[in-house]
Amino acid sequence: MAHMARSFSKKNKFNGKLIFKSKSSRRPKKWIPSFEKEYEMTAFTAPAFPLKLLRPLKFDVSYDNNLYIVENELFNIFSFDPSLEKAKADIEQQIYCLWEDFVLFDIHSLAPSGVQFRSLLQSYLGEKNEIQMP
Repeated sequence: MAHMARSFSKKNKFNGKLIFKSKSSRRPKKWIPSFEKEYEMTAFTAPAFPLKLLRPLKFDVSYDNNLYIVENELFNIFSFDPSLEKAKADIEQQIYCLWEDFVLFDIHSLAPSGVQFRSLLQSYLGEKNEIQMP
């Protein structure tokens, strides 16, 4: 009996009987990669976007069901992907789409809330200048 007790990891009492659970019946621990819980975007990584950040944008990063989730409450955007880098690239694409929809679009066609959001975007983003003055 002593040998049997050593080969099992836990003993639980159930209705006066000893129940043994073997180590093999345990669930495997879920592997979670290490990553930063916050991401601060300071520049666009894709050279195709004609935008620059005027000040850093902060994003919350989480990991669930094998997906990285990158969110920004200020702009109400999020992205998810198994690759953190792809999720970040998608966020950049979404920011550029917001710029096209609210800043490049005719201001007179926007609702008052759209005009407010346009101002918010312009406080964080600006267009890159093709010609740099010395």
